[in-house]
Amino acid sequence: MKEKNITGSAAQRPAVVLKGKTNIDSTGMIKNLPVGVCRILMDEFFTLVFGNERFYAMYQRTPEQIERELQNSMIGMIMPEDLQLVNKTVWDAKEAGRGGFRSEHRILCRDGSVRWALVEGNFLCVDGLDMADCIVVDITDRKKIEEELRINEERFRLALAQTDNTIFDYNIQTRVMIHAYRSAEMYGIPNHMENVPDSLVENRTIHPDTVEPFLEMYRKIREGAQSASCVVRTRLVKGRYLWRKITLTNIYDDEGKAVRAIGILEDVEEQKRREELLRDQLERDTLTGLFNRGGIETKIRSFLAEPPDQTPKALLVIDIDLFKNVNDHYGHLFGDHVLAEAAGRISKLFRRDDIVGRIGGDEFIVFVKSIRDAQETEKRARAICTALFESEFENNGIYANVTCSVGAALWPEDGESFEELYQKADIALYEAKKKGRNQACLYAHGMGDEMEWTPYSSTRIDG
Repeated sequence: MKEKNITGSAAQRPAVVLKGKTNIDSTGMIKNLPVGVCRILMDEFFTLVFGNERFYAMYQRTPEQIERELQNSMIGMIMPEDLQLVNKTVWDAKEAGRGGFRSEHRILCRDGSVRWALVEGNFLCVDGLDMADCIVVDITDRKKIEEELRINEERFRLALAQTDNTIFDYNIQTRVMIHAYRSAEMYGIPNHMENVPDSLVENRTIHPDTVEPFLEMYRKIREGAQSASCVVRTRLVKGRYLWRKITLTNIYDDEGKAVRAIGILEDVEEQKRREELLRDQLERDTLTGLFNRGGIETKIRSFLAEPPDQTPKALLVIDIDLFKNVNDHYGHLFGDHVLAEAAGRISKLFRRDDIVGRIGGDEFIVFVKSIRDAQETEKRARAICTALFESEFENNGIYANVTCSVGAALWPEDGESFEELYQKADIALYEAKKKGRNQACLYAHGMGDEMEWTPYSSTRIDG
């Protein structure tokens, strides 16, 4: 591209003969247009040939002032910091053979103020001279709004940088989510994610256990809700799942239709950990550390609501024999020691994912999530009796032999709900007590028909 002298002063410019080329508005139409209109000579000074009243008002100069003070040079009214870019924009367009140019730049008014102008020009040739007819629009107000938005966005970006939160954009029509490269790397997904939310479910970025609230949140947003949120487990690129809270807020078009949503992803891992710890404390028996009555019932009900397979499962009810005598003879402190140690001995007989709890003073429950058959269940029940009886309980020099009785029921043969299984196992426990204690008994059809049973309050031989 031929270099243009964009720094030369208006006083140095050569005389230009423009006779007959300034009257381009013979009809008077351009004079009253609500935008500035001008014609410039395509020389190194962008010499002004013509301007309408709106044009002169924008630059706060009369034609005589521009001629006398600037020798009709448009360059003299462009902010020096913008001059190089304006010059490049115009001349690159002309030398590339394009029909015109478009430039947004700052202009210097006569009172010293600075305004923004949008200049769109079309190239033409008049009597062998290259010129450009231009429309000039004052865009100062728009630029102020853009600058305010830029500042606000920068403030928001800086605020987010101080937290672990992630912001993302969701296009409701295209279902495309756009988020920062940092979070894309963290979760191992593209920063332009398509077919959201389904794609995040399919690639298991969202843990299966939290898919339902995740999809429900997006459904509400697509239906036009102002905002929606959910708490989900999200998978990091290394495979670990962490708890996150997602909040989506809709943006509406002029017709009130939701078109986009802004999302914020918050780290709630520590909050969930504290909640889980508190929940666990509420569900635990303080003496034994096992699940308490409410905790174990909730766990078993939840498991039975959606059993992972059809392999047999067993519910065992354990009752320490004549425990009242232990308290009466040795005192309640020793009795508490017996309960705590018995809980430990029972727990050691089962897998970590089996559910063990204490539901009453001297009564325990074990739910075995997978067991081979009835014979294996009886074997496990007898093992509990052996574990409690085989060695004495000792505390502060006090020794005592303790036995227990165990009743067991099988899922789904003896029942499919917690209530059914507990009732059948409790009936079997009653039969074990009748046989002389320190016994294990598996429920059989017809057992206990002569008695009425209710959960947690069955009629039972004392001790």
